Amino acid sequence: MSYHISRRTGIRVVSFSLAIVAALAGTTIYQHARASQYHQVLEYNYQRSLSDLTDALSNISSTLEKEVYAGTDWQRANLSTQLWREATMAKSAMSSLPVSDFHLTSTYKFLSQVGEYAMALSKRASAGEEITQEEQENLRKLWEYSQGLSSQMSNLAQDLYNAQTPVSDLAELSDWFNEAEESQGEVPSVVSGFQEMEESFEGYPTLIYDGPFSDHIMERPPRMLENLEEVDKPTAKQRAAQLLEVSEENLQEGSEESSNMPSYTFGADGATVSITKQGGIVSYLLRSRAVTQTKLSSSDAVAKAKEFLDKLGMTSMTESYYETSNGICTVNFSYQQGDVTVYADLVKVSVALDDGQVLSMDARGYLTNHTKRELPQTRISEEEARKAVSSSLNIQKVKQVIIPTSGLNEVYCYEFLTTGPEDEHILVYINAETGREEQLLILMESENGVLTK
Repeated sequence: MSYHISRRTGIRVVSFSLAIVAALAGTTIYQHARASQYHQVLEYNYQRSLSDLTDALSNISSTLEKEVYAGTDWQRANLSTQLWREATMAKSAMSSLPVSDFHLTSTYKFLSQVGEYAMALSKRASAGEEITQEEQENLRKLWEYSQGLSSQMSNLAQDLYNAQTPVSDLAELSDWFNEAEESQGEVPSVVSGFQEMEESFEGYPTLIYDGPFSDHIMERPPRMLENLEEVDKPTAKQRAAQLLEVSEENLQEGSEESSNMPSYTFGADGATVSITKQGGIVSYLLRSRAVTQTKLSSSDAVAKAKEFLDKLGMTSMTESYYETSNGICTVNFSYQQGDVTVYADLVKVSVALDDGQVLSMDARGYLTNHTKRELPQTRISEEEARKAVSSSLNIQKVKQVIIPTSGLNEVYCYEFLTTGPEDEHILVYINAETGREEQLLILMESENGVLTK
């Protein structure tokens, strides 16, 4: 049996087929355009972060120079606050760049310490204590390091521009960084620039001050890891793969950390995770990617962060403060021992506000300080402690806390949440054993979060 197709039907079939081809081609072009547009937005955000980082490092260098020559406590306090803000901006910009596989440990340490060190010296000066010659020399050394770091980052940005290399390609260049000695051919100038930036911190001064990144704290053997059995690399790799939700075959082995917290490091898909050799506990996680949309609220981010810590077995944690920047919400958690909040046992978790992914987690402060504490007997009643709070403040809430001090000491206090004459919120800490006013913190509340100063 044969079929005859009329000319009109043939034309319809051909027309319909061409329409399908055109539709498919249109869809392909549209999807390609969408992907290209997304890549452009991502590259733009990376370029902005690189520019912000370059500017922040330049500002840090300039402010440190002024700090070296400051002659009054008022000026020192003003510059220290500015320096702390600039260092925070630099860390935020750096965390938004795809450079986690470059293991820029020394650079991160510098940015963490520089603002805190200046603030600690400023507080001491305001309390009538003299800044020692050694501390003044440390400020000068920090200024010298900041000059080199600022210059190197400017050169790196210029190298990327000259080579017309997209900032998003930095993730691919990480293989050169991690295998520089084995790589064949010439190492890209951008990669060698990052290597030189890390190596430039040789001879970096030891900084002792009242802050969580002080060397006398970060170099102390971690309390929580004492007496825990050591795990081997395969076991650590298995735990890292579970955390990143990838197969072990797709997990790259990084360099081992031999600091006061010996660890294995692993990486996959732009993420780096560190597992302690003692106990096999996650000490930090870092993912580098831009967040181009904000879909979640800060309360959503806190819930996501809490869920992540629960998954790691850190269940007795309570959130305190948070900050939102570049679509990322960073939440501070402290250990809760019964009715007492232990601020020294700190964990920081950063959550992307587009999809709730945890971009970073730093538990090193928690692992360093956490232990089961024997709480001292309070000699001062809550009613007596209230009398030490300024009469110009209205007490809204009180709770028991343990706060860290310099010299690795801890103080058992009553924390009073108060309001001032202008409805500002102020935290007052009264020593529960001596009745002394230990500390005042002003809450800085905005649409971007809640911080203290």
